[in-house]
Amino acid sequence: MAIEITITAKSAKEVVALVQDLAEVLPGMDPEKIPASTKVSTIEETKPEPEPQPEPESNQEQQEEPAAAKDRIPDIVEIRKLAMEKGATPEGREAIKDLLKKFGCRNISSIPEEKRVAFLEELEAI
Repeated sequence: MAIEITITAKSAKEVVALVQDLAEVLPGMDPEKIPASTKVSTIEETKPEPEPQPEPESNQEQQEEPAAAKDRIPDIVEIRKLAMEKGATPEGREAIKDLLKKFGCRNISSIPEEKRVAFLEELEAI
């Protein structure tokens, strides 16, 4: 089976970080679970402006939306982007290393889905 990995980044530094994460994660993966095609990018894609939504008719609808947002699991690209921002200083990099250690992860790519929300919250606090 052929495997294609596409990496898109804003800088060589970001490409190096993505390749290093990839090199650390692939050896621990089950070969049967490696997707045939994967795209990784640190560049945000511009999305078309959503059409204006009519105003909700009740407060209950407004309360349900934030709960749904909290239930969303952040993807690795989102976490990596914030980590690159927070890790711009030596203190930030050290704090991220400590956070990874706290969550029992070798790198950002290895953060399991069930820990991503909590990891992102703590990363935002750095």
